[in-house]
Amino acid sequence: MPIRVINCQATCANIKKIIEENGLTPKNVKELLNLDSVQSIYKWFATAKGKRNSLPSVDNVIILANIFGVSLDTIYATNEIFFGGFMGRKLTDLLGIKCIPAISTGNLCEDNLANARLYVKLLDEYERRGLYPVLINKEMDNEWFRLCMGHTKVNDNKEKYQKDVEWTIEQAEFSCFEVWLGRFLYDYRLDCFKDKKEVEEYLEKLVPPVSEEYESIFANAFDKGKYGVFNINEMNYSYAPEFFHFEDLEFVLLPVKNPWEILGWFPFGRFNACPNPNYHIALAKELYQKFGAKIMYVGKDNMTYYLEKPLMTKADIEYASKILMIADGDLYTDYPSTAESIIGSHTWQLWWD
Repeated sequence: MPIRVINCQATCANIKKIIEENGLTPKNVKELLNLDSVQSIYKWFATAKGKRNSLPSVDNVIILANIFGVSLDTIYATNEIFFGGFMGRKLTDLLGIKCIPAISTGNLCEDNLANARLYVKLLDEYERRGLYPVLINKEMDNEWFRLCMGHTKVNDNKEKYQKDVEWTIEQAEFSCFEVWLGRFLYDYRLDCFKDKKEVEEYLEKLVPPVSEEYESIFANAFDKGKYGVFNINEMNYSYAPEFFHFEDLEFVLLPVKNPWEILGWFPFGRFNACPNPNYHIALAKELYQKFGAKIMYVGKDNMTYYLEKPLMTKADIEYASKILMIADGDLYTDYPSTAESIIGSHTWQLWWD
């Protein structure tokens, strides 16, 4: 049956047009919506040009509609797509892929650690058989999610699906990682800045600091040992039961030659400030080839990488920190905090708003 979905680019083009027709600037809109930063409006404008995939919240769209005296239909642009029975079908059933339920006892702290141990066990057991385990949300195990995240068409058999996977992976092979990192930097960082001063301030953050306090981070490096699929401390926060549900997760054993190819099977990205899937494949390939980092978990808006041998040297940590700061500026904001987060750690968490 046909359903309507929001067209991000056309919607943001409508918002940009309404703002400009009313003689307002992004700064004016920031104040009207009581936003923390004007960058959100610049992201909407970039989406209007097809450079991003960011939308204002429903609340903010309603406020804009009231301010400008227009209907929501005037702002929201939609496309009609066909939502057939196959769209909700499990991809793992279609592809004959084995799934293993995540451990879920109701104790978030224990389940977090236990599933990390299970991942390592599955990795040891199946990697030599040409299968890589990855933990996913069960809601991602369907055609609808895969199409939203970047695959090109509906595939009703295994052969067609594998060709689409190969096509997705090939998109990340056209350029070396330095080019991909430059695209990350421009398309998802610098492109949101309005003036030269903001660009210069951001680029300064990509230069490692010089101080005794910063140097002491590397002098005291040690293997942190204990780790989970998600940040261990978060499991103790009051909001944790609302966001972490291990009963909704499953391990999928994918027939891939290299761990970064997991993101060809379950594409990730293409929402808000999160880069498109081919960027993430290029990133995953670089992190694996440089540091042996493997994708442990792929969620709707976050990922976890696993390292059998955590980073300890300053050179490795600074290179990894630079990559993570450019790829995920929400969690990794500067060298000192990023270095402290990843040094000696067996897992790296990434999250995009």
